[in-house]
Amino acid sequence: MRNHHRRWIAGLALFVFVSSCGSDSTAPETGFSGHWTGILLQPKTTGNTEFAYSMNLSVTGTAVSGTAHIAVSGQPQFYADFTISGTTTATQLDFTEVAITAQVPPNTGGSWCLKRGTLTLAADGHSAAGSWSSTGGCAPGTLSLTRG
Repeated sequence: MRNHHRRWIAGLALFVFVSSCGSDSTAPETGFSGHWTGILLQPKTTGNTEFAYSMNLSVTGTAVSGTAHIAVSGQPQFYADFTISGTTTATQLDFTEVAITAQVPPNTGGSWCLKRGTLTLAADGHSAAGSWSSTGGCAPGTLSLTRG
């Protein structure tokens, strides 16, 4: 009876150990999949113009698709929504805004440009930063995002 009891306890201990080694639903996301928010800067001769910027990205293999949203900081009524495509490695995202799907341009006579850029994922996996440019005549700038 004692050997049976010991085997039962050893089996229970093994079950608890193996069960605790399973995937953790609270584990952080990796790569560029997910929701990102941050700041897009566009340098001007009188200082930077700052925009709130977010991306929702899906990654399949190395292909990236998703959406982006930009708004004038402090004036969210002036915004644009975009579809995005691109490619990724474990630490780098090359993205292109493909089309504007909705927009309200700033009332200063400005317009929204389609942008493309490269972001590098930080070692912690929670932030990414890089530069962007536009073929539509907008001055280039930088983009800094955090996951969440």
